[in-house]
Amino acid sequence: MSRGNGTSAEFVRMSGLQNLEKTLQSFGVDLEALSQQLGFEKSDFDRGDMIISVSASVALMEACIDTTGREDFFYHLIKTQGLGALGSMGLLLQTASNIKELLSDLEIFTKSYAPLAQWFIRPHGDLIAIQLVVNASNLTARQQRIVTEFGPCKLFHLLQIMTNGQFKCESISFIHSDATTRQAAEQFFQAPVDFNADMNALWIRPKTLKVPIVFSNKDMHALMREKLSDPSTLELESSLANQIRIIISSLLPSGTPTVEEVARYFHCDKRTLQRHLRREHDLSFQDLLSAVRLEKAQHYLRTANMSMTQIAYLLGYSDPSNFSRAFRALVGCSVREWVAANEPHRRRSSLARRRSVV
Repeated sequence: MSRGNGTSAEFVRMSGLQNLEKTLQSFGVDLEALSQQLGFEKSDFDRGDMIISVSASVALMEACIDTTGREDFFYHLIKTQGLGALGSMGLLLQTASNIKELLSDLEIFTKSYAPLAQWFIRPHGDLIAIQLVVNASNLTARQQRIVTEFGPCKLFHLLQIMTNGQFKCESISFIHSDATTRQAAEQFFQAPVDFNADMNALWIRPKTLKVPIVFSNKDMHALMREKLSDPSTLELESSLANQIRIIISSLLPSGTPTVEEVARYFHCDKRTLQRHLRREHDLSFQDLLSAVRLEKAQHYLRTANMSMTQIAYLLGYSDPSNFSRAFRALVGCSVREWVAANEPHRRRSSLARRRSVV
């Protein structure tokens, strides 16, 4: 089974198989035996940061179908999943203002990061097609069918979560002719499903584009767009710790973020978030909060012409004296002493800014 560290175009995160063990158990299948058969360790499925090749992921899903005897296995799997399976892309999509903005982001960023399975938004008469194009010639016909059904199924489920069930489809179409899963698909989508069609697509009415996203956050959305616009940061930003750092950064100007607030972005309770953070990175939430504050404090002190009070408020402190005490505890010296020691760098930064203006 091929695994390793590659680009997002060829690899997917293990978090995309969220709740696989639970779903297999519901059909009386032991994940440990299946994973050993395929060359995995059972513990691999507890690691959301692990990545595997797309072909390995599809082969795993095919093995689950064969072992359970259920061609509609992935419909049952996806029903159990939440937004945590989306990684950094999930933070971007769930903070969009409405379906129109979300689909625009989906189309733009899958072109860069997921060329094997790209989404396109196409007007067709009175309807709009949310089209999935799969570019994977190395997959068998059956594996192609799994991918072309899995993608729309997962997107529909996540859009339902993001809109509190307000997202609706008029119909769904698949290009393959194997209608084995018709009953499960129509029950899942609550809409007619056509096979042997011209495209793989979710079909919606134009008014659906206006449906709001319940987790919309304008500042967070802008920040995630900026992060994902730089391909070199994709792998870094996709880790749990860095997703939390991004959220903390966006929340700091409004006060000290709590672990409960951040956990809501991952749709879990604080204990679950802290457990995954400790297991995947050996860090606590407080470790990340302190690190983000220190990093931003040093950046402001080096480059910004702001008062201590202004910096303290930007870092979520209600009182500048609290900022001063926290800074000394982390760095081992006062803010004034640190600024004096870094004054040459501060002058160079200030001069560079003045020259750039001129």
